[in-house]
Amino acid sequence: MLRQAVERAEARELEIAVCALCLCEVATLKTGDPADDQEHLIRDFFEQPWVIVRQLDSFVGAKARELVRQHGLKGRDAAHVAAALLTPRTGELWTYDKEVRSKCSTLAREDFRVCEPRWKDDQPALDLDD
Repeated sequence: MLRQAVERAEARELEIAVCALCLCEVATLKTGDPADDQEHLIRDFFEQPWVIVRQLDSFVGAKARELVRQHGLKGRDAAHVAAALLTPRTGELWTYDKEVRSKCSTLAREDFRVCEPRWKDDQPALDLDD
């Protein structure tokens, strides 16, 4: 879970922007909870006021297609990157996918980067041992 990011978002220190594609990609949690409880947790997360869900509209689709052609991204990955690029005030897209980070290293936008989750003090952003 993105515990630290959620805590900072709840404190209004940041917003979490996601592509609407996440709504279907996040289907289960590694919590061991029953499916109905997981669905409630997932739905509750995406409905928080500090979560910005960027719609997968024609603008995001066109930008994603451009990223596929110019950077060799897979369609799904390109949709996430395009949604982040087109969402105001989004400076970073966090991913553990080394291939996506590598292919996005040449994006021509100084105020945006695709990177491994890190806080500004270079501490890991995610506690994956939960």
